Amino acid sequence: MITGVNKVFLFVDDQDKSKEFWTKTVGLSLYLDSEECPGAGWVEVLTPDRRTILILAQRPEGMPSTSGQLSHVSFYAPDIYEAKKALTERGVEFTEPISEQHWGLSTAFKDLEGNLFNLGQRTEVAP
Repeated sequence: MITGVNKVFLFVDDQDKSKEFWTKTVGLSLYLDSEECPGAGWVEVLTPDRRTILILAQRPEGMPSTSGQLSHVSFYAPDIYEAKKALTERGVEFTEPISEQHWGLSTAFKDLEGNLFNLGQRTEVAP
């Protein structure tokens, strides 16, 4: 039975810049660097909850860019307002204000290549 998501591929044009963005700017941990694994062609970064690895894979030649498009990756934070403030202070660009959705609070930010990601905070469900 499936119990969660382990790895998500993000195709990037510049792995070094992406690694710096996701580790130094966003605050994820470096898990595996392609320099440690010759021929792997990617960098892995780990979310603070240690449940999901983002694989920063080099975009294959001929694969269209996803710059400006909403990715299929949604991050979460226990306090979306605090997270947005801290990330903005680190240089992360948010593309929309925090808004209420039927499932909780939501906003979007972009990486250095212009890919868009969701940041959400789920509303507590009464037992």
